[in-house]
Amino acid sequence: MENRISLNGTWQFREATSDDWLEGKVPGCVQLDLMAQNKISDPFYRMNEIECHKLEDKEWIYRKEFDFEFPDEFDEIKLVFEGIDTLADIYFNGDYLGTAENMFISYEYDVTDLIKEKNNVLEVYFQSIIKTIRSTEKDSPLKLESSFESARPYIRKAQYSFGWDWGPRLVQVGLWKDVYISVIKDAVIEKPFFYTEQLKEGEAYVRVSASVSYFTYFDLKAEVTILYDGEVCGRKVVPIVYGEIDAAFKIDEAKLWYPNGVGPQNLYDICIKLTMADVVVDELSFRSGIRVVKLHREKDNIGESFIFEINGIKIFAKGADWIPADNFLSRITKDDYYTFIKLAKDANMNMLRVWGGGIYEDEAFYDACDEMGIMVWQDFMYACAQYPDQLEWFQQLAASEAQEVLFRLRNHPSIVLWCGNNENNMGFYSWWGNGDPKYLGNYVYKEILPQICRRYDPSRPYWVSSPYGGVDPNSQFEGDRHHWNVWSGWADIKEYLADESRFLSEFGFQSMPDWKTILSYTNEEDRSILSPVVVSHNKQVSGMERLIRYMISELGFPKDFKSFVYLTQFNQAEAIKKV
Repeated sequence: MENRISLNGTWQFREATSDDWLEGKVPGCVQLDLMAQNKISDPFYRMNEIECHKLEDKEWIYRKEFDFEFPDEFDEIKLVFEGIDTLADIYFNGDYLGTAENMFISYEYDVTDLIKEKNNVLEVYFQSIIKTIRSTEKDSPLKLESSFESARPYIRKAQYSFGWDWGPRLVQVGLWKDVYISVIKDAVIEKPFFYTEQLKEGEAYVRVSASVSYFTYFDLKAEVTILYDGEVCGRKVVPIVYGEIDAAFKIDEAKLWYPNGVGPQNLYDICIKLTMADVVVDELSFRSGIRVVKLHREKDNIGESFIFEINGIKIFAKGADWIPADNFLSRITKDDYYTFIKLAKDANMNMLRVWGGGIYEDEAFYDACDEMGIMVWQDFMYACAQYPDQLEWFQQLAASEAQEVLFRLRNHPSIVLWCGNNENNMGFYSWWGNGDPKYLGNYVYKEILPQICRRYDPSRPYWVSSPYGGVDPNSQFEGDRHHWNVWSGWADIKEYLADESRFLSEFGFQSMPDWKTILSYTNEEDRSILSPVVVSHNKQVSGMERLIRYMISELGFPKDFKSFVYLTQFNQAEAIKKV
């Protein structure tokens, strides 16, 4: 049994060279805490982003003091960080516990012999990300290509943090997810997995597995129950063999999970109980769906098809790419996720691609997609860069990250594909002249990730990259394709009509944001087409010039700035209709 004691909430923080402690918040980041203390201005207002760039060279310390009430019985006490962004040394009551180096994974430490009843002190020393990665880059024998920040491939951090063509450079530092004490007694269920092995004549053959960490020497048994709408569909008591639970079921008249617009999003409750002499020592419940995913790739007179099939039905994918909904991740709430996914559903979308320069999203994102029938194309977090995967330490980081991601997300029926990266294989072929190298990231995408996906998740396909297919990874005739010939390549909008792509996994045409948004980041004197503030907020190279070019070619000249804003939105809608 596990009992969690949250350490979220108020912490103290300071710059490493200062003696002045300030009040901060966890989950959060340095930038939000400095804003709350009126030490920096809102980086989204006017050109305040530049002020945040000055923070990149600094080091920070976060500190939490707390008391702890010991339970009558326990076997182990752990300190758990669900997300540390990114490079940090952890100390507990003066003892060094370890160093974090990947924002995408959790870190846990055994503090059974260190924790005390009164005045525990937890300190997290954050290194300067930019100093560290640039030093690593300087000392590296490799010369890696990347956009926006040349040293970013050396860190497992959300790559958009260093700026992208859609957003600012805001290199966040902090504890961006929950921190807690975990008290364990007897045994704990871990890594649960529910997946569909086969659908046959209305029956579903499913399997439930899990791992068990235990301290007791008595006989433990596992009871596995599958329920739909509160009704038991299957129940088994199985032995625990070498710390593993495995139970197979046949579900009669199975209620299947379908994408939005195709069928209902039926979800089952799966409950696993550990018992010892008829006493429950741990229990875990989660939701999942019964569905079978197939990726159809068949030769035809054009090239090769690329079609998702769910439960035997071929699906025409309608959707968009998903980037993080806020540069400061801890500001996004569960309600925000449900609101955004509901908007996608109401727009008749049935798929979102979680883009590889962002993050593996919060559980609430995938829960919402499960419930609303939004299929998820899930990239691994590598984007527009060459990565140092001939180095053993990077291979180990990549492998541990992938395993944890699969263990956390694989029960969501909405996820229909694991994808190795964003645009890196296209980059080898079209940008960097590498062809199809063994390393530079390719070892991760073609060796490490597919092996881990095969081992830990047989329920959905793996795809090397987006885009990928054919000698040219961005071919129109097989695989998936990114279409940026128009917006990024300055081609005429009518070129969209000539495209023969089998599956467009990324495309776009920019517009100005909503007028209310513009009012939020500008002063009155900023509201003109080429004002410094308006230009600085468009991160696309020559972004405003592109908006002007396409407006003139399609619609003519606007009468004023507000008309310009509206007409770019109209132009965007008309352009995307042609894709």
